Amino acid sequence: MFVPVFIHLLVNHQSTNIPGIVFVGLAITDMLDGFIARLFKMKTQLGAFLDAFADKLLILSSYLVLTCLTKVPVWFFTVIVGRDIIVFLGWVLILILTGSSAVRPGFLGKISIVFEMATLCILLFEMNSLINTFFYLTTLMTVVSIIDYIIKGSKRIVPVA
Repeated sequence: MFVPVFIHLLVNHQSTNIPGIVFVGLAITDMLDGFIARLFKMKTQLGAFLDAFADKLLILSSYLVLTCLTKVPVWFFTVIVGRDIIVFLGWVLILILTGSSAVRPGFLGKISIVFEMATLCILLFEMNSLINTFFYLTTLMTVVSIIDYIIKGSKRIVPVA
């Protein structure tokens, strides 16, 4: 819901500190929402889907804008988007072949998202000495999570005997 406001701030501010503060606020409320849902046993499939969708919308739109503003290299944006395309196509394939649409984010996928968000924070708060390191760390975690999803997805399609 606040993604358009965040993107507006990102595009229209000389400094990225204000969008950075808004981004951190969005990330904190996202974590609190998930924590509260688990704590009070209010977790639902719809809630989990909407939470993941909102995360992806925030992350992908942020990286798209930052790539257009030449603050993020195109190769990095391609890796982030490529991972999501591979995961989505894998989900569609599993749905077609098994009839099951159950999706459970893996630990490595969650770690990959944490790295993506940390890299966004580093970019938004202009921590220039860390930017390249986090581009490479996030790329590594993203590739590792892609491999993990492919292995786990393959086992759902062709169960190991």
